[in-house]
Amino acid sequence: MAERPAVNSTSRKSDSSDSALDVVVLADTSLKLINTIKDHLDGLTRFSRNRVTVLDYRIFNRPNRSLAYSLDRFDVVVLHYSVVVAEGRLSQFFRDRMKAYRGLKIIFLQDEYRSVDSTAKAISDCGFHVLFSVVNKEIVDKVYRHAELKAVRKEVTLTGFVPVHLLSRQTPRYEARSIDVGYRARKLPAWLGNFAQEKWQIGESFLSVAGRFGLTCDIASDEHKRLYGESWIEFVSSCKAVLGTESGASICDFDGSIKKRVDAYETQFPNASFEDIRSKIFADADGALTIHVISPRCFEAAALRTLMIMYPGTYSGLLEPWRHYVPLERDFSNIGDVVAVLRDPVRAGAIIDCAYNEVACDKRNTFEAMVSQFDTVIGEEFPKRGYSPASRSPSLAAIQRHGRRTEVLMQWRQTAITRGTRTAAFLIETLVPERAKGAVMRFARAKWRALIGGSGDKSIA
Repeated sequence: MAERPAVNSTSRKSDSSDSALDVVVLADTSLKLINTIKDHLDGLTRFSRNRVTVLDYRIFNRPNRSLAYSLDRFDVVVLHYSVVVAEGRLSQFFRDRMKAYRGLKIIFLQDEYRSVDSTAKAISDCGFHVLFSVVNKEIVDKVYRHAELKAVRKEVTLTGFVPVHLLSRQTPRYEARSIDVGYRARKLPAWLGNFAQEKWQIGESFLSVAGRFGLTCDIASDEHKRLYGESWIEFVSSCKAVLGTESGASICDFDGSIKKRVDAYETQFPNASFEDIRSKIFADADGALTIHVISPRCFEAAALRTLMIMYPGTYSGLLEPWRHYVPLERDFSNIGDVVAVLRDPVRAGAIIDCAYNEVACDKRNTFEAMVSQFDTVIGEEFPKRGYSPASRSPSLAAIQRHGRRTEVLMQWRQTAITRGTRTAAFLIETLVPERAKGAVMRFARAKWRALIGGSGDKSIA
């Protein structure tokens, strides 16, 4: 894990500073429904000493959707990890526009085990100077082994950080929580390897033994049972304990060939087990390069004073077994000891307190610390570019107003797609003229409130 900079109060946003730079972060704003993405983007805008504006990347991804202003209006351009850059997801128009931009270019990436070669090509095509990666420090150069990335500065960061607003949240006492053990996971595809299967298998295995201990569990891996926004926070707060594993995968699919072969095999043999698929297609590759890092869920659980029951791991060097979490052996050989702690409020409380005080309250684990590292990199790299925008027009206020309208529309579009109204979403995205977007935004706000039923991101409603 890279050394994390100490948090400094001077890292807070200061629009009046003469040294502050104009930074635009291009993101998929429809995904701000996901807490970790919203918190990451909010951290960049809230804590940076530079002037950070978040815009939806799709504004720049199509020629007919481009704004009157260009990227050249900004000192620094950042592409957020919410945007998938591999497999042709970025248009050639976008890549050409990024390549033509002469200022400092930074990219954040996650899920870096898929189509690595394609991702590297996109980084090279766009001419990014700095890559913020969540890959373990000891293997980051093995993952990004490409000659065209040799000059790219690689900064190791975390997949998520402590949402500080959770630290002061009132949560039920341990004994008053209605769920003994809770968990949500999705079944990840076989081509991610054995390590990624643990993410959902831990829940299935725990459910198979919970009955004999009389535990009240709410564990699911079905996609329709996933929780977002406030619903997720309330769920974690209602659990005495949550399950967990490290984030990552034990396969780096450099050229996408493993995924293609697995997909073809599963089409031919839809009932094939993971073990069968692994042995026939990628047994030698599984474990050759393993990305294993702490999950943002660990920070949420620590902040909400929820006990963590997890498979043993390094957790980016931030968690210690029996001090910050209860280690559950992969063969469940110590399940009796785990349940004994779960049923003992004193022992469980001691571990919960350590996780809260030493992990959640450690300022090095906050978004402010992440942004301090971000600002430091900008301060070191920006002078090397020798770039200064020819014009500061239009104003940041005008850009932010446009960006906010676009964000509302994109979030409503995402919800509309989720609810099945694809035709309405398509019409909004493709047919609404610029002059009508104010009226459409008001309409979208009303629809958004109706769709989410009063929950979710109130700031857009």
